[in-house]
Amino acid sequence: MRGDYPLLSQFNELVAFVRDGERTVVLDATNPLRPSTLLPARHVNGEVWVVRAPAGEWVPVRGGAARHLVSARATLSPDFEVRGRADYSSTGHRALRDREGLRDTADEPAFVRGTIFESPSDVVLDSVVVHERTVPTSPLRAEAVFSRPGMVQEIGGMLYLYPMLFQQETENPFVSPTRRLPVDLGHPRDVSYSLHLTIPEGLELAERPVARRLSLPSGGSYVQS
Repeated sequence: MRGDYPLLSQFNELVAFVRDGERTVVLDATNPLRPSTLLPARHVNGEVWVVRAPAGEWVPVRGGAARHLVSARATLSPDFEVRGRADYSSTGHRALRDREGLRDTADEPAFVRGTIFESPSDVVLDSVVVHERTVPTSPLRAEAVFSRPGMVQEIGGMLYLYPMLFQQETENPFVSPTRRLPVDLGHPRDVSYSLHLTIPEGLELAERPVARRLSLPSGGSYVQS
């Protein structure tokens, strides 16, 4: 893109620009499932060109974040089945993706299990309730009673349990063997997962995940506690 001499062919769509003192807002009200202040990901490329006489100007613009949280409370039964309740909440681009998916899916239970909660196929979700499906200014929330059999493995007299009941990453999103350009996610992403697990009497916790924090030079981070 040529910043010194903008050409009409460089631009794709028109949005509204509002300036109130030192505050500026870019608005797009073309999708009823998206807040007007949340620009589509295709619009977020760092700057927008403001058209006004006698000359326009480039104005920095940032995309909203995609945030979601899953909190689970569960009990491990003596036969090693996990049963409990999971609560989900999303905002920003993640909530938009959820709302559009719920609107378009032909199999809502599968979409809720696999895309919203991101749970394995052997997790059974019962009594699923989704709130604020069509209210873009509020977080999208979902509640579910769940169970998962055979979650524990016994090796050498020890029982092993993988704590990620939800939000599992099963595939590497970076599939290209070579990378010639930086990866642009379009907007920040904030993912949180917590599990409160009650174990049967007679069992003792031998080891828990090690607390750690990893930080990237660009500002991204991973926290495990």
